[in-house]
Amino acid sequence: MILAVIVGLCAGAFLAQHFRALIIVPASLVAVAFGVCIALIGAHGGAQIAIQTIAATGALQIGYFIGLLIRPVAADPQKAQLNTALPR
Repeated sequence: MILAVIVGLCAGAFLAQHFRALIIVPASLVAVAFGVCIALIGAHGGAQIAIQTIAATGALQIGYFIGLLIRPVAADPQKAQLNTALPR
């Protein structure tokens, strides 16, 4: 379950860096479907499947919002230099 949360955080941050539109709802649905499939293959109980998919989906959303917050920090430095008033 920890691996699913870590992957969810990283995937959410990646999606926030590359998509401007709100992609979190379709990505959450894919994460839920993927989590259920993996849990059913591993023959886990229903409660454990629910907890794992909720944790992975929540981590995906948290990672998306963290990615949105760090997006201005991770901007291209060359592009930032072009917007300054001082010459080089």
